[in-house]
Amino acid sequence: MALTRRQFLKRSATLAAGATLGPKMRWLPGTGVSYAAGPSDAIVVFVQLYGGNDGLNTVYPLNGTQRTFYDEYRPTLGLPNTVGGLAPYVTEGFDAPYVLDLGQDVTGTNYALHPSMKAMHDLHLAGKLAVVPGVHYPYADYSHFRSEVIYYTGDPVGSAGLGWMGKVMDLSGYLPTDVPAVMLGGQYSPLFTPTGTSLFAFNSLGELRFPAGSMATERSAAFRSMYQESALSDLSAFPELVTLGNTGVASVDKFAEYYQSGCDQSGKVEALLVDSLDGCYDSNNALVYDSPLNSDNNAYLQNNYLAGDMRHVAAMIRANVGARFFHVAVGGLDTHSSQENGFYHAYILNTVSEAVAALWAELGQTVTLPPGYSGYLTGDLSSKVLIVSLSEFGRTNRQNTTDAGSAGTDHGRSAPQFVIGSTVQGGIHGEYPTLNDPDLEDDLRMSFDIRDFYGTMLERWLGVATADIGPGPGKLFAETTTPDELGQSYTAYTPIPYLLP
Repeated sequence: MALTRRQFLKRSATLAAGATLGPKMRWLPGTGVSYAAGPSDAIVVFVQLYGGNDGLNTVYPLNGTQRTFYDEYRPTLGLPNTVGGLAPYVTEGFDAPYVLDLGQDVTGTNYALHPSMKAMHDLHLAGKLAVVPGVHYPYADYSHFRSEVIYYTGDPVGSAGLGWMGKVMDLSGYLPTDVPAVMLGGQYSPLFTPTGTSLFAFNSLGELRFPAGSMATERSAAFRSMYQESALSDLSAFPELVTLGNTGVASVDKFAEYYQSGCDQSGKVEALLVDSLDGCYDSNNALVYDSPLNSDNNAYLQNNYLAGDMRHVAAMIRANVGARFFHVAVGGLDTHSSQENGFYHAYILNTVSEAVAALWAELGQTVTLPPGYSGYLTGDLSSKVLIVSLSEFGRTNRQNTTDAGSAGTDHGRSAPQFVIGSTVQGGIHGEYPTLNDPDLEDDLRMSFDIRDFYGTMLERWLGVATADIGPGPGKLFAETTTPDELGQSYTAYTPIPYLLP
């Protein structure tokens, strides 16, 4: 069936290619500000914990007055400060109880990682894990949606806008035909909303294709030709058409690098995830080489969907297809009730811990590919990768009922965030917020602003100039000049030394 140019443009208004393209792509109007480009080989993997993770049980106090109040506030959800004192739900699924000591904050109080997160604690022992407590923003908002928007835009009191990573990508030398960011999970993250750079978002590589069938090749060529025609439109008169065309061309050209239909051929990424027997790709497949991410090497990776996403991240990094920024996520952390009924929160944290640690181990090894593979990055890549956590807020200090089976925690303010990398300064940075804050009935005050937490990564990992970080008009992050009810504001960027200059 012939498709006219008018039909094509009408059907492509949302860049869905007639509703047949799997990946989501978006652009927003630019600011015209020029930002410093980061190192050409620097990679960031964002791990988002949707729902507002209970930070107080993720990193919890072991001694001092903080421990006294913790025991009072969490009579059944509380975690142990001695081996053998473990709550019954924590021992389920583990060979031995753990108190995973992280050391002291600046006040001299010791803190520990949740007992289900031993794999990430091993990274701490190796000096690869930085813990930044009390990360949040002024004018705290307890809405999931609004707080996520604030984390994405770095603007607590504004009306939203561009995602700060989208600004960095779009204004750091990437072309509209580049695809520097990939989101696993099938939905684009507003964190990455750029003005013209393309994005991929998928659940499975098989979504990166045109409809299968005898006409697939012809349709692909026809769409590319029409997108190219759109890209050649008058930029001053039709900027949206130019952007539409450029991102469309990027999609068509990149699809084959990621995935090709049928078991007789493979895209470069797909080839690392095909079955060794039939040569076919499935999203649950292991990597074709020996890897810590393959579930036969780690019982905790069985049925760990985050590990499956991490295998795809590893495949894209090793395939060297131009993607540098990745977003993976777990959900279910809105634990208002039954937080540990059935070992619930602990299993989610274990899922994150095992998958993150396995990705780090995978990228830190030298791999041996099967015969016939060429053009891949097979060496130790850990020096190129930073893994950074993200969750929209923490939970309340007190559990909301004393019943052990139904107890949960409600929406709170700040929570600890994590950074993993070969150059991080390990340990706990700064001061963990006080549990019995006289100005907050049941919440944790902000110790570090999100703009300092993520700004440090931008400056000291991606090479963004401090003047471009801001805060202020036309900068990556907005100012919050008027103090909130706690007297907290944000008028100057201050890096956190989890990365040295």
